[in-house]
Amino acid sequence: MIEMYVNNAKVLSGPFEFKSSNGEKQLLYTIDEVLYPYEGQERPPSAADLLENADAAARYANLKTTDGIAPFASKISGNKELIGYFKGAESNTYFIPVNLPNDKGIDDATIKGHIIPGKVLFTAAMTDRVYNSAAYNDTIKVELKVDSQNSSDSLQIINYFVESNTLITSGNHHQGICKVKVHKANVPVSNGVIHFIEKPLMVISNTIKEILSVYSFLSEAKSRFEKDPQINELLSAGGPNTLLAFTNEAFNKESQKWKEISESEKDSILKLHVVPKESISSEMVRIDVNKQKLESLAQKPVHFNAFKFDHRRYMSVEGGGVNATVTQLDIGATNGMVHIIDRVLGIAYQTIKEKLEQDPNLRTTYDIGVFNSENWNDKLGDTNRKFTYFAPSKAAWEHMKATMPSEYKQLTERLYRANTFWILDRHLVSDKDLRIEDLLEKQSIPTGRGEIRVRRKQGNEIVVEWEDIEAPISRPDVVAMNGVIHEIDLVLMKKRDMAVSDALSPSDNAAAKLVASIVPIIIHLVMKLL
Repeated sequence: MIEMYVNNAKVLSGPFEFKSSNGEKQLLYTIDEVLYPYEGQERPPSAADLLENADAAARYANLKTTDGIAPFASKISGNKELIGYFKGAESNTYFIPVNLPNDKGIDDATIKGHIIPGKVLFTAAMTDRVYNSAAYNDTIKVELKVDSQNSSDSLQIINYFVESNTLITSGNHHQGICKVKVHKANVPVSNGVIHFIEKPLMVISNTIKEILSVYSFLSEAKSRFEKDPQINELLSAGGPNTLLAFTNEAFNKESQKWKEISESEKDSILKLHVVPKESISSEMVRIDVNKQKLESLAQKPVHFNAFKFDHRRYMSVEGGGVNATVTQLDIGATNGMVHIIDRVLGIAYQTIKEKLEQDPNLRTTYDIGVFNSENWNDKLGDTNRKFTYFAPSKAAWEHMKATMPSEYKQLTERLYRANTFWILDRHLVSDKDLRIEDLLEKQSIPTGRGEIRVRRKQGNEIVVEWEDIEAPISRPDVVAMNGVIHEIDLVLMKKRDMAVSDALSPSDNAAAKLVASIVPIIIHLVMKLL
């Protein structure tokens, strides 16, 4: 169904047909908002008319302040391209600041970042949708979005905010979101609509530490990060750095576990939330595979995943075995980037079984272990035991499919239960929680089926060795409530493992012997009957 608007008023119903007293056809539409006339104008002014005359803008739009309009206009003066946006015949959406504390950082790209070209967007039609600004090209990409929230003073009053998100920049601007309150929305002009805003977009002035102070629901994270001298220094100045800030709600879920862990573990967990020397935006993660796995301040990897759907951006992170959803992304700071997450990284809240079942990269390993009503993975849900599981990744199973297609088919079609469980047992160490440093200290590690060895190769790559197979550990120390997962990129198996006679369990062997003894008797009886 097509939605129709008249300025900011949404058409609710119609048209209803009527006739005037002199017989002329009339159409009636019902709308959800009163349309107010702008008095004193023979013709609607253009965006340039109001930009060039702050007093006229104040009268026309009933503005409380216009101090920033003239300085903003001065940045456009003499630039034919920029003047064209405001004076031209094409209709655009404009965001003009009524305050301009200083003009630092206001350049041509910044001006373009205040314009949505070719679209006339009143707030009712654009709320929560993302639009490309005029500053969207190969060297800089700035998106704009308007959202609304009820006033803290009254639920009846709706405040509008506009966000500029600088996704990619040539270096003259800070990446990230700059959120600004709308001073006066929906002012129609002859070539579009103006939304007057409290201050300029794209101008980021807070450090990461100052951003933590702005959001009251980050107070738990703020107090803990500030107590760590190294983290506090990184968040206060310098940069670029990226902070994954957990909410108060996220911390309160794990507050009891936090009390129970050691100070060194707490230090490692906090540092897991800081990626030094990188300012990572969701767009960078989405388009650059090299930004999807980065080392944290704890010297442990953090995995990023981002995608765009229906004009919105989504991102998740994984660190220390914990998956977290980014609830607010790309908050720009002068020294980096902040992403707000809904979990504390490094404090496990799932069993190994739950991790396998829910992690897209480990789901195949989980599925391989499910045989009708019998699930090999069930033991990995026991919170009274500890396990170390070398779990093959999605890439490991794809490699097996390419190199051992028959055996892969037998496993995925669940033809041989005993063989499958035997192979999975080889990847599991029961009753021990062995982190990567623990494994590197051991000469050999007994598993459910044989022994393996973990060693560090030249170039710092860590592998699991079994017979002549070296399986790289692509994601170590994925911590769960009842142990740890080490994700590996090769399956520890040979073709012989799927030979039926080689991997039968004792019960399967007993059944085989029984069948072997009965078959000759049956054949003998059949021959007699013939």
